[in-house]
Amino acid sequence: MMMPRRNSTRDSSAAILANCEPVLALTSSAFALRADLHARFQQAQLRWLSVDLAPAGPVAPAPAEPELRDIAFLQYTSGSTSDPKGVAVSHANLLANLEMIRVVLGNTGRSTCVNWVPLYHDMGIILNALEALYVGALCVLMTPNAFMQRPLNWLRAISLYRAEVASSPNFGYDLCVSRYRAEQMQDVDFSSWRHAMIGAEPVRAGTITSFVETFAGHGFDPRAMFPAYGMAEATLLISGGRGGAGHVTRAVSRSGLQAHQIAAPADPDDVQTLVGCGRMLINERIAFVNPDSGARLMPGQVGEIWVNGPNVARAYWRNVEATETGLNARIRDRFSPIQRVVRLAGRPCPARGP
Repeated sequence: MMMPRRNSTRDSSAAILANCEPVLALTSSAFALRADLHARFQQAQLRWLSVDLAPAGPVAPAPAEPELRDIAFLQYTSGSTSDPKGVAVSHANLLANLEMIRVVLGNTGRSTCVNWVPLYHDMGIILNALEALYVGALCVLMTPNAFMQRPLNWLRAISLYRAEVASSPNFGYDLCVSRYRAEQMQDVDFSSWRHAMIGAEPVRAGTITSFVETFAGHGFDPRAMFPAYGMAEATLLISGGRGGAGHVTRAVSRSGLQAHQIAAPADPDDVQTLVGCGRMLINERIAFVNPDSGARLMPGQVGEIWVNGPNVARAYWRNVEATETGLNARIRDRFSPIQRVVRLAGRPCPARGP
C-alpha cells in the first residue's frame, strides 16, 4: 500500500484498511517510528513489524506450496472514481499474466530491467519485479523519489546495466525530456533498450515524438517504444504491440470521438491523434461493447473494453455486487458470450476490425 503523506486527508488507506482488515503492517524501522502513522491507523489495531535488511540467518523451512486458485495478493484499484476495490489476484491469474508478458516481450534471463515505478503499483511490482523473477533476469530498482528528483539517473542506469526493458507512465517520459541536459548524458547508450513500455495513464503521441527526438542521439531506437494497456482486474497487462515494431498512431475527429464514433477530422482544428495500445495477448479475448445494452460494437464505434482470459480475477474482495456487475458480465448478442469478463468502465475505446 502507498505510504500515506503527512497531514494528508485524501489518501485511500482508510478505505483499503476497512475493506481488507489487516492485522500486520510490514515497514522499515524509519517509518515504524512515525507517530502520525500510528495515530492514523490506531482504530485498525495493527501490529507494526520492521523488516529492515539484516545478515542472512538460518534457512527457514519452505512453506507449503499454494494452490493455483489461492489468492496471491489483493491488488487495489486506484479509487479515482469510487472507493478502492480489492482485486483478488490468484496465483493462476498471476502466472498467466507473467507468461503473457514473457511472450509479448520475448523476455529471457538476459532481459535486465531498470524500474523506478513504486512496488505498490501493478506496473512496478508485476511488469518489472515479478516478471524479472519469473524469467530469472536482473531487476535494478530505484526509488520513485529519486526518479522524480533526477529522472536522468533512470536513463543512465538503463545504459549502465544494458537493460532491455524499462517502463514508465507517460509523465515519466515527459519529465525526462524536460530535464534533459546534454552534458549530463555523455557516454549514455540506449542500444540495448528493446522495450520502452509506456502505459498506466493515457499515452500521448506528442510525448513519444519528443522523447524519440530528444534521445535519438544516444542510440534510442524509435521502434523500442511500446505503448501498452492494462488494468488491476486483469492482473496487469491486457494488450501490447509487437516487439521492435514501434508504435502506431491515427488521426481522428475530436468531435466524432465525443459522439462515440471514429471519423476523419473535419478540419485541422478537429484533429486528435490516438496512440494504439497493441493487440490482445495469448489465451485472451477482447470485445468492444455498448455498456448500456451489452451488445458488441461494430468497427468505427466507441464503447467499453471487455476482456476475458486466465489473467482476469474472479472477484473483488468482500464486494459481491461489484464482482457480479464488473467481473462477470456477458455480451448480449448472437456471438458466443464472454463470461467472467472485466468491464473496464469509464475507459472508452474505438472498436477495431479483425
